[in-house]
Amino acid sequence: MERALEDVLEKLNMPALDMYAQTPIVEPAQSPRSTRQVSQEPAIAIPKRGDRDVSPGPMQSLIEATRLNGLFSQLRSGKQRRKGGMRRMDTDLISEQVITYEQAEEMFEVFKALLSPRLYSATIPPDATLETVRTSSTVLFTAIILVSALHISGFEQIHEICHGRFLGLVSSAIFDRFHTLDDIRGLCIAAFWQPDLSWKLSGLCIRMATEFHLHHAFYEAFYTPDITEDALRESLEKTRLWYLLFVLDHQSSIAYGRPPVMAELRPIKDYE
Repeated sequence: MERALEDVLEKLNMPALDMYAQTPIVEPAQSPRSTRQVSQEPAIAIPKRGDRDVSPGPMQSLIEATRLNGLFSQLRSGKQRRKGGMRRMDTDLISEQVITYEQAEEMFEVFKALLSPRLYSATIPPDATLETVRTSSTVLFTAIILVSALHISGFEQIHEICHGRFLGLVSSAIFDRFHTLDDIRGLCIAAFWQPDLSWKLSGLCIRMATEFHLHHAFYEAFYTPDITEDALRESLEKTRLWYLLFVLDHQSSIAYGRPPVMAELRPIKDYE
């Protein structure tokens, strides 16, 4: 048995068996003074070969091989987030002549007047126009057209075509590195009015929202000292969207008889 273990350790390029019986050397305590700059990202120390008696953990090997550490930094970068998102005006429903600009205007006005108020205060802003929505997110624009076509007589074929196009956008969004708040808002809109997609879309929305740390937006808005007006406005927008996701998640859980994904955080419990 001992010989077999030694063969295994040799194949894995690990220390000999008798090394594991040695008393570990305790390094003297280091000064609490830090030698690196403070970063929002937790430090991940990858030990060199031979520094430890056992091999590195699988997660450290994964981070080293895939460079996930750099990806996490990019995901936290607001600049990268603003560059990201599904913005494809050159291939949207109007550009590819699936619908005319006049039809899009009609459906947008129907959504803005009749459907948008049902999403509380987390929907598109009152001064939003068709062009601003098209430039902000193709997911949001397609979701608005998809849902509005349900409420206009004679637009059934448009809804069927938009449904297929929207599924293609969602498939791309799943593997896209960067998203925007309008991408999440578009997925929420489709989830509320498309029963066949609501459960899957709500889960995708929540994962995207977690990457944006929307669950911290409430504390940023009301507990950050000396917060600027722009930062407060952004935090409130994120908070409203997080509340909308909570409603969507719990409504879907009731409809499908499944447990909700989002927990009742303190900002939700202490809403008064």
